Amino acid sequence: MSEEYGQIEQEPINGGFSAEDARRGFVRTPLIISLFGLILSVFYGVGGLLSPISLIMGLRRIKIRRSDSLKWAITISAVTIAL
Repeated sequence: MSEEYGQIEQEPINGGFSAEDARRGFVRTPLIISLFGLILSVFYGVGGLLSPISLIMGLRRIKIRRSDSLKWAITISAVTIAL
C-alpha cells in the first residue's frame, strides 16, 4: 500500500503533446491556412487575406526546417495570390 501512495504522477510536458506532434503542427499550419485561402478565394476573395499570411509563415519556417509540406504551402499561397 505504501508503494501506491509514494508514487507521484508526472504531468506531461507541452500539454500532453509530444515533440513529434509539435513538429507536425509547425509544418502543417501554413499548409492548412493556404488550402483554406485557396478554397475561400472563390468566395468573395477572402483567400486574399489568408494567402499572404500563409506565404509569410511558410517562408519563415522553411528556413528553419525544409519540408515538402512547407514547399506546397508556399506554392499554393503564391497561386492563390496570383488568382
